Amino acid sequence: MRARKPSGSVGGRGWVACVLLLPLLTGCFNYVPADPLTVSPDMDVRAVLHPESARRLGDGPDRAPRHLDGWITDLTADSVRFAVPVAGPEHRGTAFEGARRVYVLARPDILEFQRRELNRNRSMIAGLAAGAGIGILAFLVFDLGGSGGSPGDGPTPNGSQPTFIPH
Repeated sequence: MRARKPSGSVGGRGWVACVLLLPLLTGCFNYVPADPLTVSPDMDVRAVLHPESARRLGDGPDRAPRHLDGWITDLTADSVRFAVPVAGPEHRGTAFEGARRVYVLARPDILEFQRRELNRNRSMIAGLAAGAGIGILAFLVFDLGGSGGSPGDGPTPNGSQPTFIPH
C-alpha cells in the first residue's frame, strides 16, 4: 500500500496544471496589418490615422489620437465608416454599455488597418514567468522546503517547553 501525502502538501500535478494554464489566462498581443476588404464586421481592428487627420479628431494639440480601435461598419472606394466604443468595461450594466461613436473618414485619412493577433512566444514566456513567481511565492509562504528548524527545537521529552532565563 502506498503512503499518502499529508493533506497540507501540494501535489506536483496541481502545479504543472497551473503552469500550463497560465499562458491561456495571460495573453500578449501584437497588431499586424489587415486588409480592410477581408476584415469581418464584428472583428476588432485598429485604424492608424494620418497625423493631420489625428489633429482634426483630437480635442487639442496634445490630445490627438494616433489610432482608433473599433469596427469597420461600411467600406466604400473613397470612405470608411468606423465605429468606436464610447464607454469602457466600467459602464457594463448601464445605459452607456453599447454606446459607440461612428466616424466617417476618407481613405487617405487612414494609413493602415491592423488586427490584434496573439503572440504565442511572449504569452508562453509571460505564463512561465508568472508560474515560476507563484511557485517561489508558494514555496516561501507555505514553507514547502521543510520546517527550517534544527532537530533540537520544540518541546522537551516530558512535554514541557524549555524555559529561557535572561542573564
